[in-house]
Amino acid sequence: MPYYPWFEEAKNEVLEQGDILENFIIPTPRREDPTEIELSEWDLIIMTQSCDLMNDKISHVICCPVFDLEYYSEEIDPNMKKKDVRNKIIKGMHFHMHMINKCEMDGLKRDFRLVNLARVIEIQKESIVEFVEKNSPRLRLMPPYREHLAQAFARSFMRVGLPEDIPRF
Repeated sequence: MPYYPWFEEAKNEVLEQGDILENFIIPTPRREDPTEIELSEWDLIIMTQSCDLMNDKISHVICCPVFDLEYYSEEIDPNMKKKDVRNKIIKGMHFHMHMINKCEMDGLKRDFRLVNLARVIEIQKESIVEFVEKNSPRLRLMPPYREHLAQAFARSFMRVGLPEDIPRF
């Protein structure tokens, strides 16, 4: 069976689906007072299709948060410690989560990660381009794994059941 690497090292300002942006600053309104903004660092993965990112007419990029599996298990959801829950995520049976493999590349080693597909964050493309110009290198999820992620993202939104279909012509 052929070997398909999970990641490559991206060193330029060219954006692609599957690029992981570590420690990206996101402004969010405070709960207590929505007129005040809080800045927090997030690890994000770009979900917008690569062909769309090449289009100069695109002004915003869709991203989802990425969490270290162990951090998420300890700090956010202790259920993620269970092997059966982790295996359901791997099989695609946990609709709003997607697991990506650990990375063993020198200088870019990362443990298993979870992508929260239910949390969609829209960011100005220009801000991301400026960020990657200053923050290099970064990890890029490779095919077919990024397509698998895109499919999981679509599945998390596409479950639609109609009570009655349109009559046939």
